[in-house]
Amino acid sequence: MECKRCGWCCEHSTIAVSQSDILRWNREKRISILREVSFITNYPQEGRAGFYIAKTTFNPKQPCPFFSREADLGVCGIHETKPRICVDFPTSKPKETKCPIIASSIISPAKSNCVQADQKRDFTKTDRQQKQLLHILYRVRGLPIGK
Repeated sequence: MECKRCGWCCEHSTIAVSQSDILRWNREKRISILREVSFITNYPQEGRAGFYIAKTTFNPKQPCPFFSREADLGVCGIHETKPRICVDFPTSKPKETKCPIIASSIISPAKSNCVQADQKRDFTKTDRQQKQLLHILYRVRGLPIGK
């Protein structure tokens, strides 16, 4: 599927961040990206926690901080290293969407299941490596790291 650059996904999605995203950005020294990542407890539901681009989680009406528009087309400021969830979009067909790609296409269940399984493994690894990932985020913000 070819992206129409409408920006719908960047303006209306909560952007979860995986372990591979954080480790890649750390290797690439992408401090400006890492500063936008927060560990949030109890999101999207009680008892769940994860890493997110905080502005999209705390204020769902605010677009991704790396999104902009040029001549009414959506532009990703970190396209070359965007989060895995963005690379894999769309992986399912939401009921209510204005995204022209999702609304006008049928997503292969086989591809969708494969992508979702890969994402689930990566996000599960994130849960197991929380302390290491938090240390990376604390360091880029200049915060003291607890024992």
